[in-house]
Amino acid sequence: MLLDFLSTWKNAEDWGILFLRIVIGIIFLYHGRMKWNMRGMEPNEQMNAGMIKFMVFLGVMEILGSLGLFFGFLTNFAAIGLSIIMVGAIIMKRSQMKVGFAEQNNTGWEFDLIILAGTVLLVIVGGGSLALDHYVFGL
Repeated sequence: MLLDFLSTWKNAEDWGILFLRIVIGIIFLYHGRMKWNMRGMEPNEQMNAGMIKFMVFLGVMEILGSLGLFFGFLTNFAAIGLSIIMVGAIIMKRSQMKVGFAEQNNTGWEFDLIILAGTVLLVIVGGGSLALDHYVFGL
C-alpha cells in the first residue's frame, strides 16, 4: 500500500522541480534585492567602494537568476550562475568570515550548502516540463 502511494508521486516530479525553482528563486530574489539596495550606499571602513559595486553586481545577477528560475527560462544557465554565487558565499564564509558549518548564534554555511545542492540539481535536471525552456526549446 505504501509503495502504491509512493509510485503515484513518480509522475509528479515536474511539480517538485517547479516548487524547487520557485523556492530557490524567492531566496535569491530576496537577497538580490538587499544587495541591489546597496547601490546608494557610501563607502565606509567595513565596505569600500569596490566591494559595494561587487555586491550590487551580485544583486543584479541574483535577481536575473531568480527570474530565470521562476519562469524556467534558461534554467540550466541561471542555476549555473547561482551555483557559482553559492560556492563563492561558502568560500567567503569559511575563509574570510571564519563561520563554521552550523553556528548557535549565527547562520553557518549549511544554509548556503543546501541552496547550492538545489541549484546543482537544477543544472542537472533543468526546469522540467512546467518551464518555458520546455515550451520554447523543447528541453
